[in-house]
Amino acid sequence: MVDLMLAVVVFAVVAAVHLMICRRRAKGKLYVRELLCLSLVGLAVSLTLSFVLPQAVFVGPRLILTAAVFYILLIPAYLCFYVLTLLVSPSKKILSLLAQGALSKTKIHQALAVEQFVQSRLADLIASGMVRDEGRLVLTVQGRVSYSLACLFEAFIGRGKGG
Repeated sequence: MVDLMLAVVVFAVVAAVHLMICRRRAKGKLYVRELLCLSLVGLAVSLTLSFVLPQAVFVGPRLILTAAVFYILLIPAYLCFYVLTLLVSPSKKILSLLAQGALSKTKIHQALAVEQFVQSRLADLIASGMVRDEGRLVLTVQGRVSYSLACLFEAFIGRGKGG
């Protein structure tokens, strides 16, 4: 069990270092090569610690191979969630536009003219209570909170507005 916890802790350190690299470099890139290099180093550290730490540290059965496989599976899982920060959903774009001030539907359509899915997203945002239609679309309190939380998460991982 300690092997699994060790793998998770080492991977958390790898993810933190990857986020620091991404925050200091140009935005809009995934830096997958850096993540893979860091992950290989982290896997080596995790396996080395599993073999070097004294047996007294470990309680229960040794799960070195399981921990290594789990560690390797954490890499694509992390990458999937990280990719989502680079993608900008139509809803997020609309909320971002409305956070700057109330806009008419026409203005939003002009800003997002190339996307065909804007109509359904606007309807979903209105139906969910994130946006209110008063002739012009306005963020509700729920919409502002949701947008603020998204911005807070993006700031935490080092991404600007809209990814």
